[in-house]
Amino acid sequence: MAVTGATRIAKWILVVFNVLVLCAGAIAIGLGAWGLTSEYGAETLKNLTGSELYRGAAIAIIVGGCILVVISFFGAIGAIIESKVLLGIYFVIMLLLLILFVTAAAVGFAFRDKIGDELGKQMESSLLYKYGVDLDNNDENNEVTSVWDDVQRKLDCCGVSGGLNSTKSWLLWQSSVWFK
Repeated sequence: MAVTGATRIAKWILVVFNVLVLCAGAIAIGLGAWGLTSEYGAETLKNLTGSELYRGAAIAIIVGGCILVVISFFGAIGAIIESKVLLGIYFVIMLLLLILFVTAAAVGFAFRDKIGDELGKQMESSLLYKYGVDLDNNDENNEVTSVWDDVQRKLDCCGVSGGLNSTKSWLLWQSSVWFK
């Protein structure tokens, strides 16, 4: 049955919306891949923090982008061929994803300070106990030292956080195993 008038406009609005969501999913895939492979990507941050959190987040963005691409493709096809079954499945999956994303955003917001503090502690730990220590016999420490040197050179800093007189900034290295 062919659609007419306002229903036809709604159909094409749904198609355009799904094409835009498909493009957003493709962009998310690209950003996730960039986060894994960029100069200060997942491997570099793993060496600084000792945590796979950034890598996990980049992979989650890639997976989420793939899900968006697939769902929006089915939504656009369902609207074009006017399939009630495809559009029903599309609606249910989009509703579940909305609930999932709102929940994930709320949890991330609630624990943002704790995550930041934990990453800061892990960075301090790598700077204190792995930087410059046993470089000839320990490849991990060698890699950590190289990454810290590169970050300090490029960002013109020498600590994790804090101001000029903070023990967490440039004075932190005086507490390190390497300095002692």
